[in-house]
Amino acid sequence: MNVTATTGRVMKRMLNLAAREDRLCRFTPTPLNAALRVMGRTLTLETNSATVLRHARRAFDPYGVASPEHAEFLWRVVSETDEHATTEWPELNVLAGEGLRLVHFGERCFLAADLDMRQAVGYIPEKLAADEAAFSCFFLAALFQSSASALRLTQVSAACVALGGEGLLLFGPSQCGKTTASYLAAKLGLEFHSDQAAFIEIEAGRVRAWGQFWPAVFRRAAAEFIPERSKALRPLNCQGEALLVPDQHALRHAPAGSVTPVLSIFLERETSEVPRLTLLPTRELLRRLREEGLPGATGRVNPEGDAIARALGSLPAYRLAYGRDPGVAAVFLHSLLKTHNLLEARA
Repeated sequence: MNVTATTGRVMKRMLNLAAREDRLCRFTPTPLNAALRVMGRTLTLETNSATVLRHARRAFDPYGVASPEHAEFLWRVVSETDEHATTEWPELNVLAGEGLRLVHFGERCFLAADLDMRQAVGYIPEKLAADEAAFSCFFLAALFQSSASALRLTQVSAACVALGGEGLLLFGPSQCGKTTASYLAAKLGLEFHSDQAAFIEIEAGRVRAWGQFWPAVFRRAAAEFIPERSKALRPLNCQGEALLVPDQHALRHAPAGSVTPVLSIFLERETSEVPRLTLLPTRELLRRLREEGLPGATGRVNPEGDAIARALGSLPAYRLAYGRDPGVAAVFLHSLLKTHNLLEARA
C-alpha cells in the first residue's frame, strides 16, 4: 500500500470538502496585495480580485505612495462570481459590539472588522465590485468607516467645504441639502472635501478634519438644482432608492489633505422661506452634537472623543433655516467661510 499516495488522496478530498463548505471564504487564496495610503495612514489590502485591487488603488491614489512596513490595518477582501447576485445594492445593516463591526448588504455581501486585531475581512460578488463608483461609495466606504476608530479617526456625519486650509462642517438630517449645497458652494469658489462624512483627529493639540475619499452621491431630486451636472451623473438603485452617482473622483475639487475646522453650520431645510442664520449658544451646540452621535458629546467615557467634542464645541456654530433651494444655503456657506478667512488674515 502506498501510504503517501493514500494520504494525498485523503488530503485532496478534505480540501475539496472544505472548499465546498467554506461559505465565509476562509480558505480562498488572496495573492494580490497593495499598500494603500489614506488620511495619513497606511492600510494593507489582500484580495483575489484584480477588479477590487484596481478600484481600491484608484480610490486612494490622491493620498500618495504608501510604505508597506508602516501599515496599521489589514483588509482581506474576497470577490467571486455569484449567479444569484444582482447589480442593485441591497439594504445595508450594521451591527457593532466592543471592538467588532459587522456590515452586510443583503445576504450576499458583507464585511467584518476586528478593531483590536486591526484586521477586516469582506466578501463581495464580482457584479457589485465591477461598478467602480458604487463599490467605492458603498463597500469601500463601509470598510473604511468600520476601521476608522482603530486608526485614531473619529467620524462625524457632516459635509465639509474649505477655503485656504480652513474648513466648514455642515450638519443636518437626511435630505436637508448638504450634498447639493456643498457642490454649489464649490462652484462659488470653496473647496469640496465631502458631502457625507468627515473624519476628525487631534494632531499636535489641533483638531483636523479629512473629507471622504469616495464620490458624492445625489438624490434624484437634486437634478433640479444642478442641471449642468445632471448629464454627468448616472442613475443607481441602492436599497430601493434611486440615486445619481458621478464617475470616481468627478467631484474632487480639493487635494486629499486635511483642513482645520473653524465653523459649524446646522442646515434646516424648508423651515423658513426667508433664510435665517442664528448663532447657537454652546449648550445648544453640544446638544446638537450629541444628536449627531459624536463620541465625547454623548456622555460616554471616551478621552479622544471628549477632546474632539470640546474642540468642535468651542467653534462658532450657526443654525441656517432656509426654503427649498440649496443654492441659497451655498451662498451663506461661501460668505461665512470667506468672511472668517478674511478676518483671520487681518488678525
